[in-house]
Amino acid sequence: MKTIDFILTTEQFKHLEKAYPKKGHNADIGKKAVQIAKYYFNSLYENPKFEDNIDGVDLIVHTPNNRLEYEVKGTEDSRIAFSKLKVSSTNVHNKLVNGLTLLRICSVGNRTVQLHFMQYGEDFLLEPEARWAVKPANVR
Repeated sequence: MKTIDFILTTEQFKHLEKAYPKKGHNADIGKKAVQIAKYYFNSLYENPKFEDNIDGVDLIVHTPNNRLEYEVKGTEDSRIAFSKLKVSSTNVHNKLVNGLTLLRICSVGNRTVQLHFMQYGEDFLLEPEARWAVKPANVR
């Protein structure tokens, strides 16, 4: 597993807080995480191009020489927090098993974040579990 500590600039941090104010929703953390990944790749490559949510892939990064694909998962925890790390779609499961990189971004909401680049079979496994939707009962 490759782990990078990445420090957001003051401007980047302020932009994230304004664009994605704390609402307590996992989707908001996920959106922040994707934007943090873009900031990171902008620091590595000159003028990378990005595509979001294409064919089940959260982030595609186009550099002059590569096309990089990532499943991006953010958490406010400072650790990877495997117990909170879930993959809901069969499509993403299949892509991860076949080599898609899982990018876990920890400490979302702080200026210094950790980016963990993880590969299936080497850094994590996928274990199926039943999930149930909770619906309101017809109360009379």
